[in-house]
Amino acid sequence: MKFPGIKSITFNKDLAMRLIAIMLCLSILITSAYFVFGHKSNFSLTVASQEYQIISNFYKDRDISIEYPQILGLSNEKLQAKINKTIKARALSVLDGIPKGKNPIIELTYEPKLLGTELLSVAFTGSYVKYPQQPPEPVFFTSNVNLKDGKAVGAKHFFYFDKNFTEAIVYQQYYNEMHKTAVNYLKDQKITGVQKLLRAGDGGYGKSEVYSYFTPDGLGLSFEVPNAIGGTAVFEIDYSNFSKSER
Repeated sequence: MKFPGIKSITFNKDLAMRLIAIMLCLSILITSAYFVFGHKSNFSLTVASQEYQIISNFYKDRDISIEYPQILGLSNEKLQAKINKTIKARALSVLDGIPKGKNPIIELTYEPKLLGTELLSVAFTGSYVKYPQQPPEPVFFTSNVNLKDGKAVGAKHFFYFDKNFTEAIVYQQYYNEMHKTAVNYLKDQKITGVQKLLRAGDGGYGKSEVYSYFTPDGLGLSFEVPNAIGGTAVFEIDYSNFSKSER
């Protein structure tokens, strides 16, 4: 094989095929970010570019103010409506369980964590005062939406929370100084207890003790802990930590 400016070059077919295979493997690893889906298709974690826009909508009633995102710009309007309905339902789940005749004070806003081409991930944060003269309780829960079908998803749909991974959380591999007390609290739940929390996570507000979110670089997990030690403990784990234990 000859190339302009080069007199001659030996083409090694076996070496070329190996290089192509290596490049394909690297591409798959980067794109999937070490997700484990079993037989399911991988979600792309590519940041969206002009495929849709995010706008803020508000729910207001007396002392309740909830800001939540909605998307615009999808060519499939039916799918867009379903996605927005899923996001809104999760945001307003904070209203579930309010006793009749009670007027709590709720302030809620959101932070986009991942605006992907196939996955949208949002964290809701704020405060909740259930009864007069009660100190505000911190609020943290999430909404993750499959942009292919508009359905709610969570970490449990993509990761196998095996013993090794759960032990890594409980025994402090993925924590900083702020999490010391929370980690000690999780230790008291034992490994099997934490696994159950992880596998039952990502319900509506108040229906789960663990919520997950996704970023371009890692998985976020929020554990409910007693208000005396902060109310929530959020861990962010780089996807590369899943490359061995989660396959």
